[in-house]
Amino acid sequence: MEDLQQRCPKCGGEMRQGVQVYRDEANYYPLYWVEGEPVKRVFLGFTGMNLDIDGRQILETATFKCSDCGFLESYAA
Repeated sequence: MEDLQQRCPKCGGEMRQGVQVYRDEANYYPLYWVEGEPVKRVFLGFTGMNLDIDGRQILETATFKCSDCGFLESYAA
């Protein structure tokens, strides 16, 4: 993803592109934006922590961090 913003909207510092990840044991997964409210999936009558995202728009995200103040700003690609 190209740099969408070069300067921090909070302090004017330089914004550097990165990625936010979810860590599971020794694996790292990128975060995604999912359309709509969070709805927990029900399986065999039990509601778990897993979310039901069937039929929703799912987009990768890019995150920018200010090198001066640490402000994070994310964009859906």
